[in-house]
Amino acid sequence: VPSQQLARTATVTMTVTDVNAAAAALRDLAAAVGGQVTAENLVTRTGAEEPPSVVRISVPAATLDTTLDRLAGLGTITARVISSDDITTEVADVESRIATLTASIDRLRELSKKAGTIRELTELESEITNRVSERDSLVAQRKILAGRVAMSPITITLRLPEAASEVE
Repeated sequence: VPSQQLARTATVTMTVTDVNAAAAALRDLAAAVGGQVTAENLVTRTGAEEPPSVVRISVPAATLDTTLDRLAGLGTITARVISSDDITTEVADVESRIATLTASIDRLRELSKKAGTIRELTELESEITNRVSERDSLVAQRKILAGRVAMSPITITLRLPEAASEVE
């Protein structure tokens, strides 16, 4: 693995005067930076018993900081938390296990060409199938890890001014 692999996430709480307009602006912002909305739960009624509105967007990791800066134009930010999870070791481990399994599968395939009996061939084929399945699972895990590094989720809680003052 050539460099440090960081999975970054952010959580923002903000006060807005119009939840629907803020949600629309968040959808536009996500699209403008090459991201997308991954969850949206809008509550337009106010009151202490009403849950806040929440929009989750996922943006390219390289745009996380500038996207967070651009949120300030949508309302008053009352809380902002950025977290980084170093998954470099996890990525390196998965890469290493994929390489080891690939080499093992290649060796077993060579052995299967030399199998003397049906039983030997059947045992080798079964072992190859198991290792291919394990490797495929690791390849899927590698893809998930790459996605965590490439994209950064931002969870934005939207509060109306009345609801925000009732919480304080």
